[in-house]
Amino acid sequence: MSRFAGILASSHVSSASNPLDDYSWAWRFESDSIVGLADADAVATWPDTSGNGRDATQTTPADRPTYRTGIYNGKPAVRFVDASEDRLVTGSITALPQPNTVFLVGSAQSTNGLKVLFDGININNRHYLDVGANGTDTQVFAGQGFNADTDIATAGIRCIRFDGTSSRLWNGGGASFAGNSGSHSVTGLTIGNRVTLPRGCGGDIAVLCLAPGAMALADINIIGDYLATTYGLTWSTAT
Repeated sequence: MSRFAGILASSHVSSASNPLDDYSWAWRFESDSIVGLADADAVATWPDTSGNGRDATQTTPADRPTYRTGIYNGKPAVRFVDASEDRLVTGSITALPQPNTVFLVGSAQSTNGLKVLFDGININNRHYLDVGANGTDTQVFAGQGFNADTDIATAGIRCIRFDGTSSRLWNGGGASFAGNSGSHSVTGLTIGNRVTLPRGCGGDIAVLCLAPGAMALADINIIGDYLATTYGLTWSTAT
């Protein structure tokens, strides 16, 4: 049974083979849900498996990312071209206020300036993660933003809790950064790029999930451990 992330008890222990099934998501994108494509095919639709049917789509063929096989532990990912218009965009919903918790498995290139892994769908309702040209000038933004001196240009697991002045970024679990991300709600997601201007992440994204609520640390670690095992990456206990 799915449970609302914002009210999970810290003692929650998942019995599911995929603990993502234990939580209620506003959006849930996993690369395994893309079917019928071969390596390097263009991705027109990334199915939303949250149960809400909020698929991420791209109607312009030239702006579609590509499906790449065997990227993370034999699993596929969606590849977005560096500094291009490549992006997938979800439909809009009624503004979802903070706090919200995001998980991302992926990477961004660290060259040619700002790279955006995800954004909102308008400039007034944004949940946003980017990396600067040096690979470590990372920003978490929801109207204000804070910087974290940590590398998200390489493949890894990121958890971001958008919670105003109490916002947090966990990069691989053990690396933790706190600050004020601002107070924006979110009405949709732009995946792999910025909502305005071409700021393609130039990397691969295998998972992007957003849950309403400030997920407890115990639950963040359950999901982090699962993603590490599944995608062949590292997750240290988030504190």
